[in-house]
Amino acid sequence: PAEKYYQSNVDDNKYEAPYKAELKPVFPHNLPALQNDNGGIGIIRSTPFGNSLTKDFAIEAIKSENLGKGEATDFLTLSFSSTDYVGHQFGPGSMEVEDTYLRLDKDLAEFLKFIDSYLGKNNVLLFLTADHAGVENPASLGDMNVPSGYFDSKHPIDSLKNYLLKTYGDTLVLSYSNEQIFLNHNSMDEKHLSYETVQNDAANFMLRFRGIANVSTASAMNNAEFTSGIKKFMQRGYNQKRSGDVLINYEPAWIESYRTGTTHGSPYSYDTHVPLFFYGWNVKGGSSSEAIDITDVAPTIAQFLNIQFPSGCSGKPIQSLVK
Repeated sequence: PAEKYYQSNVDDNKYEAPYKAELKPVFPHNLPALQNDNGGIGIIRSTPFGNSLTKDFAIEAIKSENLGKGEATDFLTLSFSSTDYVGHQFGPGSMEVEDTYLRLDKDLAEFLKFIDSYLGKNNVLLFLTADHAGVENPASLGDMNVPSGYFDSKHPIDSLKNYLLKTYGDTLVLSYSNEQIFLNHNSMDEKHLSYETVQNDAANFMLRFRGIANVSTASAMNNAEFTSGIKKFMQRGYNQKRSGDVLINYEPAWIESYRTGTTHGSPYSYDTHVPLFFYGWNVKGGSSSEAIDITDVAPTIAQFLNIQFPSGCSGKPIQSLVK
């Protein structure tokens, strides 16, 4: 019943995206009628039932592969990704997201009951977490006078190209993608320009635009280690071989697109603070408020199993669990 969804916004609002061929993003969603216009059977991923199918497949995989029945440790990972698709389309405050999590809760309960009965919870170590969360729709926040906005990159990037053309005789910008500016290294080499100098000039220029909170450069990422603050998170997302020359971080609750629904990818708590639960074998009841990174999960599992840490491991075991 609609009145039971007390943690979400009213169902009919302008901040959510309907399915294609649907007039409004409201219940009831007639999925069979919408299927042909929404990727055929692929529409399932944007509904709670994508999670239910994943749960069903997991149960059948455990039974058919005899997982947990041999002497060696078996490892199974599941991704309940419908939450992501529904969240992008409707936003975290939507009735559809609340409905998705209510149904996911039931799917997880069924899965855990199966684990308990088929293997016994003392024979299984289970953890549950997420790769990200998400910001409330900026338009809805703006209507409540909460600072937020949308960054349209066209004017700032065109302005940067003109600035670099006047300064260095070349626009030098190859592309702007994922909050990163990629510069033309071949042109800089031909003109004998310093990468670091051009990067710093571009970074300082971009700071003048509304919606940009921080700008860093590839040179800074390569030559220093940031252990706290925003730049720590920016560096964790930086790859020396693939990332851009200039890295941009928007102000809180600013995003590039998604006038309806939402997205993620910032270093702020609304994007990075996610749940972490451990359950089962050798896990004692309790809770902790210590700061834990997602990279701490792998070494924690390794220490539980008394095996070597993964070769690319950068985290540390969660002491409240393994001590």
